[in-house]
Amino acid sequence: MGSASMPVCALKGQRMRLLAFLGAAGVAPLLFIGGPDWASGPFHRSVWNLGHIGLFALLTFALKPWQWLTGWRLWLATTSLVLLLGILIELLQSGTDRQADWQDILRNLLGIWLVLAWRPVLSRNTGVDALSWLLPVVTAMLLLFELGTTSAVAVRQWQVNHQLPLLYDFRNGSPAPFWSGNPIPSDRYTANHPQSLKVVGNINFYFRFS
Repeated sequence: MGSASMPVCALKGQRMRLLAFLGAAGVAPLLFIGGPDWASGPFHRSVWNLGHIGLFALLTFALKPWQWLTGWRLWLATTSLVLLLGILIELLQSGTDRQADWQDILRNLLGIWLVLAWRPVLSRNTGVDALSWLLPVVTAMLLLFELGTTSAVAVRQWQVNHQLPLLYDFRNGSPAPFWSGNPIPSDRYTANHPQSLKVVGNINFYFRFS
């Protein structure tokens, strides 16, 4: 029974690894081709950025670095390699029409950390104690933070689109969710209306004109 089931398990593992390779090969070109441009809305950009997590999770599962390293050496080697690769990718992107986003490096790392942290827990051949859940929980929280950020952007963009044709209500007491920089409600910068807004820094209004 045991000897007969081993080839089936091995074959299933090879198929999963092949699918991971194919998925990574299909996603990798999108780092440089296509994707959001200057006219894309913030939600489009936020969802697109999540692809970095998926890509590097697929690459980690396909390459299976735990075949050669274990413990802290596995984490140190993979983190260092992906960190250098992420920096190289962002430098290459800065030379194209794509805008470099250095937070993508953290998303790349999160992709590999998710696989490295959860694989021992999900493995049937590995004993799991309370300490073993520390890294999976931490990586899961980081992933939830990324998903929560994307959800917040989606809600904010829905609010902006929902209030059209009004682009922005300057009576809003908390403009920070809609503007980046240092938005300050004020009554000093307009002559014909009691409300105005001063933005110190780069302006990034959560609205896409078409």
